[in-house]
Amino acid sequence: MVTVESPAIPTGEPSARDRPRAPVLALAAICLLAAVLYAWAPWGWGNPYYSAAVRSMSESFTNFLFGSFDPAGVVTVDKPPMALWPQVISTWIFGYHGWALLLPQVVEGVATVFLLHRTVRRWAGETAALVAGLVLALTPVTVVINRDNLPDTLLVLLMVAAAYALTRSVAPMTSRRAATGWLVLAAFLIGCGFTTKMLAAWVGLPAFLLAYLVATRPRHWPRDLAAAALVLTVGSLWWVAAADLWPGERPYIGGSADGTARDLVIGYNGLGRVLGGSGGFPQGPPRGGFPQGPPAGGSPQGTLPGGLPQDRPTGGPGASGGPGSLGGPDRPGGAPGGRFPFPLPGGAAGFGDPPGITRMFGPAVGGQATWLLPLSLAVLSGALVVAIRSRSRRESTVRETGAAEESRRARRAGWMLWGGWLLTNGLVFSLAQGIFHPYYTTMLVPPIAALTGAGVAAAARRHRNGGLTERHRTSGSTEGHLTSGSTEGHRSDGLTEKHQRGGLTEERGGGLTERRWTSGLTRRLVLPGAVVLTSAWAWVLLSREPGWHGWLRIAVPALAVAAIAVLLIARDRRVVLTAALVPMLAAPAVWSVATAFGPPAGPVIPAAGPVQPFMPGFPPPSDPSSPVQAPTPGLTPSSGPSGSVQAPTPGATPSSGPSGPAAPDGSVARRGGLPEPFGGSELGPEQRRVLDYAVRRSGAARIKLAIEGGAIMAAPYIMNTRETVIGMGGFMGGDPAPSLAHLDRWLRSGELRYVLAPSADNPGPPRMGASTGRTRWITQNCTPVPPAEYGGAATPANPPPGPFSAQLTLYRCG
Repeated sequence: MVTVESPAIPTGEPSARDRPRAPVLALAAICLLAAVLYAWAPWGWGNPYYSAAVRSMSESFTNFLFGSFDPAGVVTVDKPPMALWPQVISTWIFGYHGWALLLPQVVEGVATVFLLHRTVRRWAGETAALVAGLVLALTPVTVVINRDNLPDTLLVLLMVAAAYALTRSVAPMTSRRAATGWLVLAAFLIGCGFTTKMLAAWVGLPAFLLAYLVATRPRHWPRDLAAAALVLTVGSLWWVAAADLWPGERPYIGGSADGTARDLVIGYNGLGRVLGGSGGFPQGPPRGGFPQGPPAGGSPQGTLPGGLPQDRPTGGPGASGGPGSLGGPDRPGGAPGGRFPFPLPGGAAGFGDPPGITRMFGPAVGGQATWLLPLSLAVLSGALVVAIRSRSRRESTVRETGAAEESRRARRAGWMLWGGWLLTNGLVFSLAQGIFHPYYTTMLVPPIAALTGAGVAAAARRHRNGGLTERHRTSGSTEGHLTSGSTEGHRSDGLTEKHQRGGLTEERGGGLTERRWTSGLTRRLVLPGAVVLTSAWAWVLLSREPGWHGWLRIAVPALAVAAIAVLLIARDRRVVLTAALVPMLAAPAVWSVATAFGPPAGPVIPAAGPVQPFMPGFPPPSDPSSPVQAPTPGLTPSSGPSGSVQAPTPGATPSSGPSGPAAPDGSVARRGGLPEPFGGSELGPEQRRVLDYAVRRSGAARIKLAIEGGAIMAAPYIMNTRETVIGMGGFMGGDPAPSLAHLDRWLRSGELRYVLAPSADNPGPPRMGASTGRTRWITQNCTPVPPAEYGGAATPANPPPGPFSAQLTLYRCG
C-alpha cells in the first residue's frame, strides 16, 4: 500500500532545483509533439474567407475593430473579430504570408496543451495532467483545427485558461482576495471567448458556476458572483455595444438581418444555431435548415461608408432569403421559410450527422473527437458512484477540519467543471437544429482529455497499489495510529478519529486526514476494462472507413490484447501507464499524424481522417466523379473567372502549400473538408487577367472591382492584390451590403466601374436574398465586357459543380 498526496492540496511550488525533471521533460516533449503536428508543412493560407479579412483588417482601424471582409469596409465577417486580431498583428510583423496567418494558431494550440496540463495538475496530479496533455495533442480534430485559421483555436485556449483561473480560485488555502481575483479573471476570459465566437463561449457557463458554488462557502457568493457577473457582461458585450453604438461609418455586420451586432448574437450565431432559426421573430424559428428572418418590411439599422440607407433586409444569416437561405417565397428560386430549396447532408442542420443524442457518435463526427468519449463518460460515472458511496460511508465522530473540507470541495469542483463542460457542450452539439460542423467538437476535447487523464491515473494507482490512499494535510498537531480493523485509538491533544467500514478506512490525526480505499480483485480489472472499452470503440470508428489505414482494425485489437496481458502481471507505474495508453491512443494518433503529414484538408470546413463533409450539388465522397477524389472534367486553372483555384505557396502572393497525392491525370487529390471549388486562395491565369484589366481600366475609381456571389468568390481576388476589391453580400452573398442605393451612388460618382457577376446565360443556382436585387441591378446598369478585351477565352469552360458555382462575367458599369 502506497500513500499519495492529494493533488488538490497545495504544498507550495517546488523550486526549480527540487522539482523532478521527468515530468518537466515529459511536458516539454508533449508540447513539442503538438507544435510539430500543428505547424509541419502548413496548409497554404487556411480558410480564404478569414485570410482575405485579415488583409482587409490590416488596412484601417475601423476594418480592424469590426473585422471587415473587404478593404472598403462594406461588410464584416460573420463572427466577432478577436480571433483574427492575432493574425493581423502577425502579418504586420512578418508580412502577409500564409505561414504568418497560421503562426498564431500554432502558438495558441500549444499554449492550450500547456495550460490544460497546469490546470489538471492542480486538480488530479502530475500523471493525470501529462495524460490529459497527450490526449489533447493527439486528438485529430485538435490537429486539423490548429492547422487552419478558424476562430475555434482561440476559443478553446480562452476556455481552458478560464478553467485554470477557476481552479486557482477554488484551491484550498487561497486567500479570499486572491480567490475573488482568480474568479474575476475566469469571467474576463470567458468574456473574451464571447468576443471570439459569441454564445459558443457561454455554453459551458453552467459548469463553471456549479464548480464555484460547490467549492465556495455561501457567505462568499454575493460579492464574488456580483463581481464576476459584471466582468463577464462587460467582457462579452463591449464589442456588441461598440458596433451598435458606433457614431460614424462602419461596415455592415455580416450575417445579421438588420446590420446590428446584437442581431448576430441572438440570431445567426445564437438561437439560430440551436433552434434552427434566428429566434426572436414573430413567426418563430423553423426546425432545421438555416435561420429564418423577420417579416418583410423591416429596415436595417447599420450604416455603410457614406451613411446611405440600406435596402430592406432580404439577406443575411437570420433573414428570410439571406445566407443560409435561397431567397424566400417571393424571390426567384426561394423556398418557403427561407431555407435551402434542396436537402442538406446530415439532415436539416447540414454538414454533419443528423441532430440527436447519438450525433457525437455518428459517421461524420465520431472520428474527429470522440475516440475517448466513452471512457471519459465512464470515468465521470465512476466518480459519481464513488462520491455517493463515500458520502454514505462517512461516519465521522468529529467535524471535518477546514483544510480537509476545502480539499474535498476543490476535488468536487474539478469534477463539476470538466464533467459539466463535457455534458453541456455535448448536449448542445447533439441536439442543435441549426448549422453544425464536425470541427465544432474541438470544444469537447479539453474535458475529454481532463477526465481521461484523471481516470487513467487513478486506475493506474489502484492497479499498482492494491487500493488508493489519499492523505490530506490539516491544521493541528494530533497523532494517530491505525491498525487493520481498528475502530478506536489514542490521541495526544484530545482529538483522534479512526474509522473503517467496508472498503473505506479513514483516519484523522498527526495533522493529516487519511482515507484508504481497497477493492479486492475488481481493482485489477478497472484499467483492462478501460483498454477494452476504448479499443472496441476505436474498432467501430475504424470499421466505418476500412479503406483508410484499415490495418488499424487489426493493430488496435492486437495492442489491446497485449496491453491486457502486460497489465495482469505488471506493477511498475510507467509500464502500467504505457501499456494502457498505447492501445487507447494508437488510432487517434495515426489519424492525427496522417492529418498533419498527409494531403491538405479543405480549409473552409476542415475535417481529419477520411471524413469528407460535402455540400449539396457536390457528389458524395464515394462517387468516383467527386471533385474531392478526381478532377472535374474540363476544369483547369484557366477555365474562366470562376475556374478552379488551388492551394497557395508561401510568398508575397498566395501560392500552394503541400500537395496531396496525384490523381490519374496529375491533379491533386484532397482529403477532409470541402473541395477547392468551394473556396480557394489563388487566382487562375484568366482570373488574374480579369483583375488586371479591371484595375487598369478603372482609373481613379475607388473600387477597382466588385464581385457578386459571396465571399467564396471574392476572397482570392482580395488576397492577391492591394487594390480595393470588394465582395458583395457577405459570406453566402445574401447580405444587403452594398445596398442598391450604394451601387447607384458609386455609379454616379465614378467610384465603381467594373463588376464580376454571374452570367445571364449561366447564372448557376438561385441567387440568395439581396443578391437577387444586385444581380438585377447589374444586368440593368452594366454591359458585359467581351472576353477578347482582357484576353479571356471566347467559350469558357463550365464552372465546377456545386451550389455556389456559376459562370462569372465581367461587366462594365457607366
